[in-house]
Amino acid sequence: MNNNKKIIIIVLVFVVLTALLFLRNKTTDPIINSTASSTASTTVSVNEVKSYTLDEVAKHNQPTDCWLVINSKVINPTQFIAEGKHPNDSILKGCGKDATLMFENIPKHQGPRPQEALKQYEIGVLK
Repeated sequence: MNNNKKIIIIVLVFVVLTALLFLRNKTTDPIINSTASSTASTTVSVNEVKSYTLDEVAKHNQPTDCWLVINSKVINPTQFIAEGKHPNDSILKGCGKDATLMFENIPKHQGPRPQEALKQYEIGVLK
């Protein structure tokens, strides 16, 4: 087999694999799948915000199931806690509660990094 044929075969294999990966990503895209099932009666809008009462938040007061409220936003830091990303266990004092004052009273929480982390773990708003 000459070098030109080898190069053509390699390029074709690359193109086919790229196309397969592209198609696989398209079919697993949740936005595409949600629009495809938009005829279902239980379709939830992408922009719909879930709201919770403080009583609902209070039920999630354990390290393995922790919700807290900060500035009227419901945050679920359970995975954050499980991954050991918090330097100490003080976050556990806020589980199941409105932890706004506790959070704001820690000076290092005022920077952009903690604010972005809150957005990442936000699951809804307080009713």
